[in-house]
Amino acid sequence: MSNIKRIETIYSQGTAEDQEDGLCVNLPLVGVIDGLSAPFHHEMKRPLFNGMSGGQMVRQEILKALYSANNDETLEKILLHANKQVGIIQSEHGIPLDRADLLAGACIVVARLSQNNIDIIQAGDCFAIWITNKGRIGFTKNQASLHEVEIRETWRIIQQTEGIQDRRETWVKFHKPLSSLRLRDINQINQPTGYGLLNGQALFEKCWQRLIIPLENLKLLILFSDGLLPLLLDPGNEEFLAKEMIALYKQRSLKGILEETRNFEKKEKERHIEHGEATAIAIEFEE
Repeated sequence: MSNIKRIETIYSQGTAEDQEDGLCVNLPLVGVIDGLSAPFHHEMKRPLFNGMSGGQMVRQEILKALYSANNDETLEKILLHANKQVGIIQSEHGIPLDRADLLAGACIVVARLSQNNIDIIQAGDCFAIWITNKGRIGFTKNQASLHEVEIRETWRIIQQTEGIQDRRETWVKFHKPLSSLRLRDINQINQPTGYGLLNGQALFEKCWQRLIIPLENLKLLILFSDGLLPLLLDPGNEEFLAKEMIALYKQRSLKGILEETRNFEKKEKERHIEHGEATAIAIEFEE
């Protein structure tokens, strides 16, 4: 890892009720976690795990696995161990593992750096983007893009048809359709709108995306949650997102990207949360 020039990290909780995002810098492992509690609203009793929300619990278990891993453990083995632990904990709390709508989970993007390559496993709507010394840009796809489009449209319709502007009250109506969409899509390999989520289900392994990129000529790698530049996450627009992110990073670093994100969010009123959690890791390499 002697060719690493600089590592920058950023986290902002925004207006999220709980800190469910997480990040790991434990070389050769780096990763970003976007914890996801099961759907709930203020009229329900919220499931807690030793005082933690579901998303917090999942984030904690993934970070435990990443920070306690041996140097010779594969990325696959580390994440499967975390997934198993998340499943055990939720089963012990009486949550059936075949009910993705009731399970907490996490979208992830985790990388293991070796002498010659970077092994990346991604699931859901966390992202990896990179650029080489020759200006070639690479990126992971947003697994959950079609799912997210449907969610945003459902939220918009509820607010317009019901005439509700208060987010807390909208969530009461939004809970049932959101639960149905998660049950339909999470860890469903044959579903066009399906995506991977580390939530304790065995099918998670079948739904993640895995790729290996050569370390040679790599200039910059950024791992981030969907809380950064959320309005650019349209289906098929990952290349545009990658170019925008890299350009902003060169101009203003991760702090500048976060500032730009908050500016975008102020203009968008039909959102289930005012300002989302945002987490990122940027690694610059020696040329």
